[in-house]
Amino acid sequence: MEDNDWLNQMVAKDPAKRMNATDLYSRARGLQGGDNIGAVIEDGSTSLHRACSNGHLEIVKLLLEKGADIDAVDKDSLTPLHRACSNGHLEIVKLLLEKGADINAKVKGGFTPLHLACQNGHFEVAQLLLEKGVKFNVKTNDNFTPLHRACQNGYFEVAQLLLEKGVKVNVKTNDNFTPLHRACFNGHLELAELLLEKSADIDAVAKVSFTPLHCASFNGHTEVVELLLKKRAEVNAKTEDGSTPLHYAFQRGHLEIAKLLLKNRANIRAKNRL
Repeated sequence: MEDNDWLNQMVAKDPAKRMNATDLYSRARGLQGGDNIGAVIEDGSTSLHRACSNGHLEIVKLLLEKGADIDAVDKDSLTPLHRACSNGHLEIVKLLLEKGADINAKVKGGFTPLHLACQNGHFEVAQLLLEKGVKFNVKTNDNFTPLHRACQNGYFEVAQLLLEKGVKVNVKTNDNFTPLHRACFNGHLELAELLLEKSADIDAVAKVSFTPLHCASFNGHTEVVELLLKKRAEVNAKTEDGSTPLHYAFQRGHLEIAKLLLKNRANIRAKNRL
């Protein structure tokens, strides 16, 4: 067996070929510094990447003791810390930070460890990163912030944590979508309420002039539409082609939403250019 074959088995796709943690730990203890510690596997990751992805804390400790590169990057520029944060392995994240891992490292698309923790709902990991001074208004190449990712995927507690820390609530992506747009588009009612409590712009205009009310009406999220109307969203807001939320409600067959909009003075005679 090659010196690093057993390391490759850490996350073998076939469970039958995957070594258990006890065997891995036993092997790792016998490593000498430089013994293929930094060997690259098929996706450009190292053994440390794989151990961090799969939550093998003791193996991570040993690999670091043997000289593994704590900030090694794979083909997507993910570091071991990115992997641990993405998968919610809190104790490994703690260890990596204690050992000096780059807390604000960015992948090719600009995602940081905080982005990945937030988009996957790992509250305790996000909390730890914030306690350690991570940049929390950081943006990806498309200008997505950690708050955008939490709101898009419906992670209320993570979003609340970020807002309490002081993140910008009305920050926009390259397409001008705010966190409120993302929450409304995906039907996350409690998140929409939270964002509005924190002074989110209820009529913010995104790409093609979509407002949060357009987003909720388009996807049939009745309770979100009710909330936005209660908070006095502009019921007759128009996109670039002149479409109102009512146009989208009818177009998509959302009858209850159409009734709600009409009850709140939506203009049934409004014309678009389609």
